[in-house]
Amino acid sequence: MPFLTEELWHKLGARDADLIVADWVAADLPVDAAATREIDRIIAIVTDVRSQRLEIDIPPGAMLLCAVLTDENNELDFLNRNAPTITKLARLKPAGSHSEPILGMEANKGEVVGFNTNNGFQRVDGAPTYFFTTFQIVTGGLTLLVGVDTFVDEIAVRAKLEKAISTAAKERDALANRLNSPGFTEKAKPEAVQKAREDLAARTAEAEKFAAALARLG
Repeated sequence: MPFLTEELWHKLGARDADLIVADWVAADLPVDAAATREIDRIIAIVTDVRSQRLEIDIPPGAMLLCAVLTDENNELDFLNRNAPTITKLARLKPAGSHSEPILGMEANKGEVVGFNTNNGFQRVDGAPTYFFTTFQIVTGGLTLLVGVDTFVDEIAVRAKLEKAISTAAKERDALANRLNSPGFTEKAKPEAVQKAREDLAARTAEAEKFAAALARLG
């Protein structure tokens, strides 16, 4: 209700301008560069996890058991220090080589039960024995290994990814052939040629993305 805030603004003191056009209050606050970097990294991890989960149709609410497969930048301590935030926003549950399955996963509730996850995120050299179908999520120098057998049909997902790769590659090759034809690049309008180049880049990236997802599944 802007008319009320405007009235209160003028009642509370002498003003040089109406609130609706007034400058924001300037605050001379110190900037914590380390904290900023840490928040940016948390955002990047959560964004990467969410986007790569979608590549193989993992339900958004599904809680995934997760271990660390590679850690090029020594971020394990960072992960565990920020575990409450990362696990909640990315829907991950830490699991490592010492976790023992008792009851498994309850897919209908999107919860992980019966696992010893008190030790936080841990490094593993390969898939733990209780990870039957795995998917690798890459974010920066981290490769996270998640168990997805309860939430996806591996055969169906592989077939879907292979079809997506084939479709993107077919469109990519057709665009490449068109752009390699002098009859098109010399006679077509510049905006049409530019559009074809943009589409070629998009289809190339799409084919690579789905191929990478397929390679990380299993």
